[in-house]
Amino acid sequence: ELMYTDPKRYSFLFQSYVQLTMLQLHTYKSTMPYKIMERSVFSARCFIENMKRTKLLKDVEVVVLEDWYDWCIQNANIVTDLI
Repeated sequence: ELMYTDPKRYSFLFQSYVQLTMLQLHTYKSTMPYKIMERSVFSARCFIENMKRTKLLKDVEVVVLEDWYDWCIQNANIVTDLI
């Protein structure tokens, strides 16, 4: 709710948590050979770009989120098969 009442204030906090939860979903060990996900670390990156372009994030916040995204991609072994 805070994100929607004051997006300029809470965009960074919200997006940081989104990336964390998306990473947790990607790395969760499933008993099934597949996972169906509506959103992902990759879609979270699109939201970062949008928040950057609409000036909801400060430059330093963008750098932190982009670095966090890059770390996830390089270190978390996120494998996707897009349909």
